[in-house]
Amino acid sequence: TPRIVAYRSLLSLIRRRLTPALGHATLAHDRVSWPVRISSYPHESRKRQFFPGQVVEEYPQGTGKLLPAQTKLLIELHYTTNGAPTTDRPRLGIYFHDSKPERQIKVASTWTRKVGLQPHERLEVSAERAFDHALTVYALSPHMHRRGRSMRFTAFLPDGSSEILLDVTDYIFDWQANYTFRVPRSFPAGTRIVCDALYDNTAQNEQNPDPNARVRFGSQANDEMFVGYIVYSKESKE
Repeated sequence: TPRIVAYRSLLSLIRRRLTPALGHATLAHDRVSWPVRISSYPHESRKRQFFPGQVVEEYPQGTGKLLPAQTKLLIELHYTTNGAPTTDRPRLGIYFHDSKPERQIKVASTWTRKVGLQPHERLEVSAERAFDHALTVYALSPHMHRRGRSMRFTAFLPDGSSEILLDVTDYIFDWQANYTFRVPRSFPAGTRIVCDALYDNTAQNEQNPDPNARVRFGSQANDEMFVGYIVYSKESKE
């Protein structure tokens, strides 16, 4: 049961039965309009994602996610047909801090829609996120679909140095995890986090459902996506 701990008007937990047709679920908040597709939302407004293979995760003490007052919660569910009738019953739980925590957890991302693949094509894709403030990074998470094979997160610091933060060399769609640092990492303002991914639409990719298919960006498992999630808090001091 994935869990988040938050404060004031906050927090969330998404629980689901093991329904094979559910690819993933996303929880976000909205203060503007209804209805709306969460896919069009900036990732900062998203409060929780559930992907196959994820387990219980707790954020460090003294942290939480903020849900502003007078907002609506939206849950977007990505289903893929599998040829059999099925029932899915997601549940949402809210947990509150008794008082405001020291740090507010945020989620940023590197992402792109440029993941279209021709039959039997391999494709390298990159995207980055720059931060104009100091930050502490708690976890990273790659998200692709069946043709995704690897994703690497690299931090480029303003002094010219760089460091590989995470290198998932054998990505599997059915086992997507948040990779949490044993010790959170601190970076100065001006840091860029770059994600480099490899997609493989050939028969050599054992996860590929059809190497003869033309693949486009989309929410279905047989489409493709590119998102590198960054779980962090903003720091006021360098």
